[in-house]
Amino acid sequence: MGLDFFFYQLHRDTRLAELIGDMVVVRQEDAISGGEIIRTVNRPGGILTAQICVLDDVSRAPGEALNVLLRILNERKFEKRKLPLMTAIATGNPPGEASPTAL
Repeated sequence: MGLDFFFYQLHRDTRLAELIGDMVVVRQEDAISGGEIIRTVNRPGGILTAQICVLDDVSRAPGEALNVLLRILNERKFEKRKLPLMTAIATGNPPGEASPTAL
């Protein structure tokens, strides 16, 4: 179909950067004070650049990553940037059932 996709298998150590791209430190000179401004910006990746997203085993994701992920999926935007995301598919194990990789 020619669409950009993102597939990720979530695990208990999933970091937010793995889902949305890397945070990069940027240094700029401040023309007014002559000092330096240091800030972080997101280099979009993962779910932020995909049109189709498959998230495997969402039930294993840590709360910090899952909270932001669910907000992004609900709002279809991140930091005022609209997502090209058209479809998201998520899988998960029922509560109390062991993951096949845990056996």
